[in-house]
Amino acid sequence: PPGAVLIEFVVAVRMGDSEAVRNLLSEKFLDRYDLTDEKLASSFIPALRSKIGPLGPTVEAGFERTIGADLAVAAFKDASARALPGPRAFASPLVREEDGWKVEPFGLDLIYGYPDDLSADSKRPFITFGVNATGDLKARLWVDGRELPLKRRPGSPVTFEARPVERLEPGQHLVVAFAKVGDRVGALAWRSTVE
Repeated sequence: PPGAVLIEFVVAVRMGDSEAVRNLLSEKFLDRYDLTDEKLASSFIPALRSKIGPLGPTVEAGFERTIGADLAVAAFKDASARALPGPRAFASPLVREEDGWKVEPFGLDLIYGYPDDLSADSKRPFITFGVNATGDLKARLWVDGRELPLKRRPGSPVTFEARPVERLEPGQHLVVAFAKVGDRVGALAWRSTVE
């Protein structure tokens, strides 16, 4: 399943295992960036470690959805109770190839939305994210696996906003955003708190 492939990929990135990372990346991604072994080890893996951010020792699959026959989005979250900076979650699109699901990171630049603290305004806050792209942009957003209807705001970057239909319960919530324009896809995830 896509979620298990993403966890395997993140473990390989954290271990610095270039061969495993290469085997889990999509052919399209490898072709687009012409990743030599040296580039993979010296720049791609460190950049991805930075994007994933600090995580506790306990990581769990938090989300996966297929979007058509050959595209999926998966996310994981840091399941530890430790207070760590940053989103404490990571998402990526995956594409189905002949030998299974492959990770397709960095196809589109998505920007973390707000709020980090979902109780900042109310128990039904507006949740936003941005996408640095033009064209026929399609986007989706989920909170704890429930898809929310999106509204598109004009501007650059393009911003999408959603508001939960029902009040969110106190505790941690996993927010996952996905966008697609043409054959480029992107995803991001973050943990947010309702007090």
